[in-house]
Amino acid sequence: MDSTSSPARDTGTLIVPAWLARVCKPERMLWLGPLLGFVLTIPAFFMGYVLDDHFLRQSAIGSSLYRERPSWDLFSFVSSQADVSYYRERGILLAWWTPDSFRNHFFRPIASLVHAAHFRFLDGAPWVMHVVVAGLYAVTIYLCARLLLRLASSRVAAGIGTLLFAVNDAHAFSSGMVWGTNTMLCALLGLGALLLHDRWRHAKSMGGLLLFCLMFALSLLCSEGGLALMGYLLAHALLREEGSLRRRLLTLAPGALITAAYLIFYAVGQYGVKSSGVYQSPVDEPLGSLAAVAQKTAMLVGSQVVSFPPLTVALAAANAPAVMAGLALLLVAVFLSRGFLRSNRSLRFFGAAMVLSIIPFAFGPLQDRLLLWSGLGAAGLLGELFATPAATLTRLQRGVARGLLFTNAVVAAVFYVPSLYAYGLLEKPSQLLADAITEKDTVLFSAPLDIFSWYPPAIAAEKGRQWPQHFYFFYTGPETMVVGRTGERTFVANVEKGWFRSPETERFTRSSQLPFALEDRVELELMTVTIEKVTEDGRPRLVHFEFKKDLSEFAWMRWAAKGPVSCELPPIGSTMRLQTRLF
Repeated sequence: MDSTSSPARDTGTLIVPAWLARVCKPERMLWLGPLLGFVLTIPAFFMGYVLDDHFLRQSAIGSSLYRERPSWDLFSFVSSQADVSYYRERGILLAWWTPDSFRNHFFRPIASLVHAAHFRFLDGAPWVMHVVVAGLYAVTIYLCARLLLRLASSRVAAGIGTLLFAVNDAHAFSSGMVWGTNTMLCALLGLGALLLHDRWRHAKSMGGLLLFCLMFALSLLCSEGGLALMGYLLAHALLREEGSLRRRLLTLAPGALITAAYLIFYAVGQYGVKSSGVYQSPVDEPLGSLAAVAQKTAMLVGSQVVSFPPLTVALAAANAPAVMAGLALLLVAVFLSRGFLRSNRSLRFFGAAMVLSIIPFAFGPLQDRLLLWSGLGAAGLLGELFATPAATLTRLQRGVARGLLFTNAVVAAVFYVPSLYAYGLLEKPSQLLADAITEKDTVLFSAPLDIFSWYPPAIAAEKGRQWPQHFYFFYTGPETMVVGRTGERTFVANVEKGWFRSPETERFTRSSQLPFALEDRVELELMTVTIEKVTEDGRPRLVHFEFKKDLSEFAWMRWAAKGPVSCELPPIGSTMRLQTRLF
């Protein structure tokens, strides 16, 4: 327990109801928290394989659909120009607009080996891996409880924090998915490393230091998300260590050396995601990355603290002015609470650790499932707030605190089970496309999201169906596309607002730093694409498609209200309007 806690912190009427404080005694939460998290995840046991599970499975069993990868390297999806050329032709993972420079290549050997073992030996029992992931989540909650007991300023704060971590609906996106294994393993080992770091700093044990280094390294071998640990270590050095600033920063040396070695290895091995509109590269686009990371960090912090799922949807759709306004409100809230922050070192630590641990994830897509790591900081921060004597806060602060208690303890728990099935909403449309496909070379005029180049091929392979050698999209997104047939083998497609209008859902495989220009051409084996009009920011608006063999040799499809269907081609000189809707 934080040695700086004041006796007054545990007296008087607290923000949290007295009965809840009694239920959440820290010793009880050491077993009740993990049990609660495990039970909440049980509905996922009957889910089977979903989305990413399908292509991880195909890679693990050596399917000819994907380029061969060793068992320890299943997360190396696109690692070379040869991969780009292969997948772009088959409409697997990529589309015609994907540049040769695109890469999607992660180094996660431990998670890869776990998946390979499961798919090869227990492939017919997906529930086994679901139970394993739920068990990992239970152990993660236990470690969270142990850390809160050491780092919180009061027993009430530690107990309430454990409860909030266990029922946080954002964690369901990892605890309920087989493909959440890498995230769970990474967080479990990382929180274990943080616990060992804190013990090392108190006991000054060399054995503890070595174990910390080992756990940190293993966390990074599960996922690059392990870098979030450095956020906790930095907050620990600045806000919990004693002595001069230089002496406190020196405590970061072991973790910093491991991080530096890992980043050098990552750079030399050319790991990571490149030329994507969803992932930011600080090397390739430093200024743009800083702006995007600041914006996404603000969004994720807001989503983490409020824990109200509809807010996440709103934040994801927010424009830059709205995000800046939200960030300004957050800064005002911090300013108004500055006295409270000064009086509670643990609260300052948890708040700083939460924000710093989010930053590494802000280089990627904006998703609540990225909040598992920051959950400890948020649980600690909110636990400190809810364990505060109500009399020490203003009426406005009490109202805000009680509102946050409701969203984090009640709304989050209510949404936990539905969140387990959230990604499953994309499973049915993927299944529909997999069922509609034939071996014939195929053109799908449009699809709702670009991720439909990811899952249907693997699902088709699971069903014993042959994916075509050539599969092309014209467009992915929700805008209306007008397709005109201009010749025996030619079309023009017009999207008035342009391709890639939504960065998060439409331009995963092409960065905004790679704009198109008039007369740009993309040569594929059976199709030539020419850009005839572009938007001001270089997105295609009018595109010409010319095929290199008779159109009757292709299967032609469009996305209808109930999924993909075969369609007749328009006569030469006529047009058709197409608009896709996911649901």
